Amino acid sequence: MDEPTIRERLPRRRQDWKTYLRWAVDAFNLATSGVQDETQTHTYMCYSEFGDILEAIAGLDADVISIEMSRSKMELLADFARFRYPNAIGPGVYYVHSPRVPTKQEMANLLLRAEEVLFTEQLWVNPNADSRRADGPNWRRHWSTWSRRQNRLDTMLGGMTS
Repeated sequence: MDEPTIRERLPRRRQDWKTYLRWAVDAFNLATSGVQDETQTHTYMCYSEFGDILEAIAGLDADVISIEMSRSKMELLADFARFRYPNAIGPGVYYVHSPRVPTKQEMANLLLRAEEVLFTEQLWVNPNADSRRADGPNWRRHWSTWSRRQNRLDTMLGGMTS
């Protein structure tokens, strides 16, 4: 499910948030209700301020949320430390639209930082939350680099976290 833009559509008056958020969560859940039980639902959320609506995001009941966190160096983790999110989270480990490909160590450091707040079983490792829109030569170069590094990163993280 593409980005539900819940935060971006919030009413200006905070007193109207509860009604809107209930509607937004219900609409998302209705849209995804037709999938089979074994279908894993994913949603992507662009970088934004989510701290005050995490309960509503949890109400979406997506199996995995992918959130752009790499550009902020995982700043949103502080909000997840305050609110125990119940499902899997894919914090993007690098921004695919950037011409710079991060090193394996930089990606590992972001994931280790995420592991300080989230359970390892919750982490869904993806190169970037918005990789579904990536295209062109930079994306092919990023994906090629990511693919080559993925197994080594998994092995390295296994060694670093044990």
